[in-house]
Amino acid sequence: MNRQRILQMLSAALVPLGLVLAGFSVAQGDIVWVSLGVLTTLAGAAMYWGFGRYWEAYTRLVDDDVDFTTSRTFALGFVQVGMAVVQFVLLLWFASALGIVTDAAVNADPQSAFLAFSGVVPAVALGAGLPYFIQRFDSVRRLNDTPAARTLGPFLTFGTYFVLLVYHPVAGMIYALAYVGSRVAVLLGFYGGSRIRGAVT
Repeated sequence: MNRQRILQMLSAALVPLGLVLAGFSVAQGDIVWVSLGVLTTLAGAAMYWGFGRYWEAYTRLVDDDVDFTTSRTFALGFVQVGMAVVQFVLLLWFASALGIVTDAAVNADPQSAFLAFSGVVPAVALGAGLPYFIQRFDSVRRLNDTPAARTLGPFLTFGTYFVLLVYHPVAGMIYALAYVGSRVAVLLGFYGGSRIRGAVT
């Protein structure tokens, strides 16, 4: 099975998941989760259509050398951030639906500040540190282009999130926020910095 088909299947899977999420949330009267369910459904449908319609353009976009100072990679980075947010939400919902994590635990005050913020370091390392090293070091960039690295990166990102979510739900939530915030910051830093340097010179 080729990469296009796999990505389309994963995108298509988001549609029923989003519908189930929205349906359960309607029954519970939770408008926030209803909105997230609808957004997940729309994102899945849009990605399925996009992978089919613009596959060649997509492969040119992701297979070229990564350079976070270019508009193309900058835009792709924000698409990946959006996809990460959807995956964080879905993992939280699944953990909640299965009873692994309760709403009370997620909303509870942290018993330990150290435990609550224990996920910040790995979140920043994966969210901002990895793109920084990819941009700065050719050896890391070449390593990141391997299939193993492309598989390991998401596994570490979402595996760490899920472990923290189960062990200490507040830490999991802080991890997700730190990951997204640091990734956005590094994208803006590289892209904005290159534009400032270009304007100055």
